[in-house]
Amino acid sequence: MKHIFCAVFAVLLPVQALACGIQLVTAETPQNIQATLDADSGKPVIMINPLLPVQVGGAGMRFAIARECAHHQLGHVKVEPAQLKADPYAKPWLMSARELAADCEAARNLAERFDSRALEAAIQAMNNNALAPSGLGYPSGERRAAEIRRCAGMAS
Repeated sequence: MKHIFCAVFAVLLPVQALACGIQLVTAETPQNIQATLDADSGKPVIMINPLLPVQVGGAGMRFAIARECAHHQLGHVKVEPAQLKADPYAKPWLMSARELAADCEAARNLAERFDSRALEAAIQAMNNNALAPSGLGYPSGERRAAEIRRCAGMAS
């Protein structure tokens, strides 16, 4: 993993990551962005594919990082292995609920900061599946966009 220090990232990365105290690192990851624990130190990190800012822009990155901060703050990263391995059949429900909870928390945080550009970018990206992984256990991009609107207090 590489620490982010590139000038492009310095322009695009938001205050939210600094506010939540999570280290940002670039990494080749199957997901474009992922809340996880550093393999060596065990400390929380957010891994970011270096191409993601180009794909979603600065406003989209503000939402994506706020959402990954929310995963850490809500304890999703720490409980995942035990909960999901204990009952593999519960994984889709747990994953879906956790994704929606993180989307909601990020939307609330951005709404409190009056960051309507990040909220609109997130809704557009979810509707286009740019920030919404698909597959078993993940809610649809449309469902996630609706949750972002609801939690931010935006009209449908």
